[in-house]
Amino acid sequence: MIFLQWKDQQRVALADIAQAFELSLNHLNKVCQKLVKLGLVNSFRGQGGGIELAPEASKHRLGDLMKAMESNGEIAACNGSSSLTPCPISQSCSLRGFFSEAQSAFYENLNLRTVADLTSTSLLS
Repeated sequence: MIFLQWKDQQRVALADIAQAFELSLNHLNKVCQKLVKLGLVNSFRGQGGGIELAPEASKHRLGDLMKAMESNGEIAACNGSSSLTPCPISQSCSLRGFFSEAQSAFYENLNLRTVADLTSTSLLS
């Protein structure tokens, strides 16, 4: 999204982004699909196609964006998942609660900033 902000509403081919950041094009496609569904990026097919930031993207809060992009909101899968067995001490362990508090503070802090702030030089000082 930072790269798209730098391009100032120009359409950018996913292959160009993948090359610039040495990313898997397949992975970038998946990320882009999610950003399109969230309404943050517009996608265009065919010759001259590519992606560009949606007009309202700059107002989107970073914490909300991170939550939406995460597949599982938990830092530690103490109760297990489809591919992990539950931790044998999870019933008597407080670490999950500590992680949850820290994660909430993380998202709250990020929500003080928007996508527009990602390229703001005033945040760097």
